Amino acid sequence: MLNEHTLDQLRSLRLDGMVRAIEEQTTSTAAATLSFDERLTLLVQREVAWRDDRRVQRLLKAAKLKVSSACIEDILWRDSRNLDRHLVTAPEAWVDAECTPPHDLTGRAAVWPTGPAAPLLRELMDASRAIVPRFGLAANQVWLWGQGRRPRLPSFKDTYGVDAQLVSAVDLVRGLGALTGIPAVAVPGITGWYDTNYEGKRDACLQALADGADLFLIHVEASDEAGHAGDAAEKVRALENWDTRILGPLVAALDRDFRPWRLLLLPDHPTPTRLRTHTSDPVPYLLVDSEAPGPGGVYTERATAAAEPVPGHTLMARLIG
Repeated sequence: MLNEHTLDQLRSLRLDGMVRAIEEQTTSTAAATLSFDERLTLLVQREVAWRDDRRVQRLLKAAKLKVSSACIEDILWRDSRNLDRHLVTAPEAWVDAECTPPHDLTGRAAVWPTGPAAPLLRELMDASRAIVPRFGLAANQVWLWGQGRRPRLPSFKDTYGVDAQLVSAVDLVRGLGALTGIPAVAVPGITGWYDTNYEGKRDACLQALADGADLFLIHVEASDEAGHAGDAAEKVRALENWDTRILGPLVAALDRDFRPWRLLLLPDHPTPTRLRTHTSDPVPYLLVDSEAPGPGGVYTERATAAAEPVPGHTLMARLIG
């Protein structure tokens, strides 16, 4: 057993976690059967865990939570509460930083936050490395970005006079729906990935229209994710899935059960597979009216490249009007 002088020296080196582990080992019969290497490994692991816990406690104190005993494991994630596991509510001072979206760094070196709040954000991101791997995820840490204040948006129904619903696996789209009073329909198997439930989204749309909804938004993330991955084959497959698993059967059902109808099809931004990130280039849109013949043509970026761009926010009025 180490004498008290040695323990004091360890304390002076701030190895408090190791000191506690040593004190516990001296009273443990199981520890006496371990080899030197095994006992040393346990001591080092205890010190690392102790430091991680201290760092978390320091960050919690800096957060100035209203309830000091608050614990993230105790949060209730029921759909009715409209909470999101991927969002952090933080003190306003944390906003003052420049953060790079992770999907802009695919295949590149990480870019840490900059600005006045950057040291606190980076400390929290560093501390997460000791916690996230415990849950068996592919991710190994938290990456903070996209900070801002909650926007105040007008009600969609008050603005356009129609009842709308939506389906999406993407938090941003669902959040915009929540802010504008458009409820998100729960559909099993929607993933925001290549394997999402295309048929489930299509059927949710038809059911909502049958139940009285005036407008339904179907959002699919697969083609965007393929762009970020630089995978042209998956991007083509995602577009083919749109055609065969959503649009074809959807248009047939609209013609059969919901005439007259209108449909607006467009991406929200380009994500070229060559660049693997978003760009600000115009996107093609397709507006179809079941009662009015259109100009015809081909719906591709190349075919519409010479067309005069229109402001995106004007399209909804053209769809509904």
